[in-house]
Amino acid sequence: MSNEEKQRTLPQNNSLHKYLTELSIGLNDAGFSQLAVMREFKSDFNLPWTMNSLKEVFREIGLIMFDKKSTADLTTIELQEIYRVFSLRFGEISGVSVEWPSEERIQYEKDGYHKVINEKI
Repeated sequence: MSNEEKQRTLPQNNSLHKYLTELSIGLNDAGFSQLAVMREFKSDFNLPWTMNSLKEVFREIGLIMFDKKSTADLTTIELQEIYRVFSLRFGEISGVSVEWPSEERIQYEKDGYHKVINEKI
């Protein structure tokens, strides 16, 4: 890791987990099983997407691109590069795309503003 590249931040980790959770929901809602997207699974083995199952795929891309086995070892730049590849490919395969969560959006949701808006509807 060079002096310019820092280890991923806690907000990036939170964003990674939120992104993978939202993508897993999107893939499930669109009817895409892991089997349909990931050919490595046996034809009779069908699992719903989870944040952890998507994180495993994310980790594999990190291993291939940067020879890093853990997302904890990624730099801020590496994390974004993996996200671009990961998001593009999942979008191509499934048509499901989820934006990387911003710190502002996470804080907004944490503060409960989305609950107030939803209750008024």
